Amino acid sequence: MPSEPADFVPEDVPGAQPAQSGPMASHPGSPSSGRASWRSSSEAAPLILILTPILLPVVQALGMDPVHFGMMMMVNLGMGLITPPVGSVLFVGSAIAKLPLETVTKALFPFFLALLLVLLLITFVPGLSLWFPSLFGF
Repeated sequence: MPSEPADFVPEDVPGAQPAQSGPMASHPGSPSSGRASWRSSSEAAPLILILTPILLPVVQALGMDPVHFGMMMMVNLGMGLITPPVGSVLFVGSAIAKLPLETVTKALFPFFLALLLVLLLITFVPGLSLWFPSLFGF
């Protein structure tokens, strides 16, 4: 598969900038902060495929229900898609709205707190995430 040139910018994305490469590419203080960085965005599917086989035996050895672990993992990965510095959905939303990343992040702060509260509830009250699957025999 041929690689894209280093200065590749998707033509169908308004306001897209070339991605930086290197260890500071997605760092908040880097020159590209506040712009969509197409090479540093993290997607949930690869993380699920990589982390689940590694972490599932560990959580099962600790006595955690696999369904509960799955719920925690999905909520965590969902939060990762919308939180800085690598939240790809946050960058896309900012570009579509044509608003600075700082403005969008400040407006979403109450929702981040609500997501954090839900994550804490799912993590420390397993019955909340297990009652619905138990209706179907899981």
